[in-house]
Parts: sequence; C-alpha cells; structure tokens
Amino acid sequence: SYVDTKKLIKLVSQVTPESTVSAEELNKVPVQSVVFIRSMGEALIDSGAVTLSEEAGQASPIAKELANVNSTSFFTQVPKGLVGLLSIDGALIKAVAQSALDSTPEKERQEAQVAIAPLMGAKEFGLVVRPQKGASPLPELAILLETADAVALSKTISTMIATGAGSQGFLPPFKTKDVNGVSVQYALSPFGAGIYIGNTDTHVLLTSAESLMTELIAIQKGGPGGALDDYSKESKELLSNPQGVAAFQVNYASVAELIDGLSASLGIFTGGQPLMEAKELVALRSLGKTAVQLLFKNNTISFISRSESAST
Repeated sequence: SYVDTKKLIKLVSQVTPESTVSAEELNKVPVQSVVFIRSMGEALIDSGAVTLSEEAGQASPIAKELANVNSTSFFTQVPKGLVGLLSIDGALIKAVAQSALDSTPEKERQEAQVAIAPLMGAKEFGLVVRPQKGASPLPELAILLETADAVALSKTISTMIATGAGSQGFLPPFKTKDVNGVSVQYALSPFGAGIYIGNTDTHVLLTSAESLMTELIAIQKGGPGGALDDYSKESKELLSNPQGVAAFQVNYASVAELIDGLSASLGIFTGGQPLMEAKELVALRSLGKTAVQLLFKNNTISFISRSESAST
C-alpha cells in the first residue's frame, strides 16, 4: 500500500470545499508519503517507510543528527538465551535527548541536563532481557553503553545511582569486587534485585545479576557472543545493517520461559494461578523469533521486520 500524503490532503480538500487546505498549509504537512509492504515466504516480512518533506527534514534536529549513524552492533556482544535485545544508535539517543532538553522549562533545564548527560556521549545503547536463572525470582537485565570515555561515564552513573536510590534507602552503599578480571561496583537491594556496574575501555556495563555481568565481560574480552546463533542468515544480516538507527530482536520461546518462571515465583501471591495457561505458552513458543531494523536515509524513516516460526 502507498499513500502520497499531500496529494491525498489536496484531493480531500477539493472534494469537501468547506475544509479547503491552502497551498501554504499543504506545504507545512511534514509527511510526504507512506508505504507498507507485507510478504510471506520462509518468514513473514513486513516493511514500511515514511518520507518526510524536504522542509521537515531540514528543520528537524533529530533528522540532522541521524545523518551521523554509526550502526547497531551489540547483537554480536551479548550471550545467547535472551528474551530480547534492543540496540539504539547514539545519534538517535542524542537527538531525542537534546529535543527533550530543548522543550524543558528553563527553571528545570539544568537538572534535566545533568540527568541526561550520561547519554549524550554514548555511541550506542543496548538493553538486554534474559529469563531468570537459578533461585532468582526476577529476570536478568543489562544495559550496555558504548562511549569514548567508559571510565568517566561509569563513575558518573554509579554516583547518580548512589545519590538517587542510595539516599532513598533502596540500595545499600556500593561495594567492589573482581568479576572476570574487571573491578565491578555492586549493591544488593532489600527486594532481591541487584545492580552491578563495570566498564572496559570502551563500554559501560550495568546488570541486575553477577552471572550476566561475568558473561558480558568475557565477550568484551574476545569471547563468543551467541545471541544470534539460532537466527537465520537473513535475520543476522538484517540486525547487522551498518545503517541501522535502532534494532530489536525477540525470542518467543525465551519469553515463554520468563513468564513460566514468573508464574512459579509469584505463585504465593496468585494462589498458584499461572500468568499464562500451558496451551498459551505453547502457542507463544510457536511464534519463533522476530528481528526488526529501523533505518533513516534521505529524509525517509523505514523499518523491516522478519518473523520466523519456531520450525524455521
């Protein structure tokens, strides 16, 4: 399907004279066209694009910043068995953060600037979710930040967390321990969740579990990642697109594992009722895996989504 937005608006204004749109107003419409395509073969593939008008592209600070995309590369730097991974290029993070800062009231701007400072120098941001391991009732989470000065950013983040969560009594003071040869600050909250902060020369790593921190450090030191081992060649290529602004992968079998684990953990509060019935978990696993890539080029925002069933 394809829609030329401006031609459509012009046509509607001609058909309904009472809502006539002037040429000047028509030129202010930021979207030039919209297209969506769906195909089905070995996988379900959805793709779409929104083309901005030349005026909107030139005026948008976000569009200008996205000309400096590096790529989303964290998919080779995380372990297998994930529920999902979201990877966002630093150009998009900086553009959105700056836009939010610009719209912040003057009296609140300085505080907001301090809050977003850790993100402004990031080259890439990654969010990882993995099913709970061992006796832990909670899923494992990790945040990865690639930056030019990982040591300074790590110190900034740990100070902000200690000042914020620590001063409110949610976290005890940070301790330090060696994890796979890296000095890691950590604290365990009264609620059972932990936070671990470490860094290499180029990456800051934050995790909720020591086991995940250990694996991420090992990968940073040259060990195998494995997150894409179970994905098809086509999905791997999709997630590795060097022009990607953001990318996302989800493994529905791991989602089912996470939900099943949470059901067991929360059983005391739910009276033993599962969060999802067994047949629903089977249906969820059968969905397989999905890989999504978001791109921006020549004033066009586009996406490609590839979904492979569990049998693929």
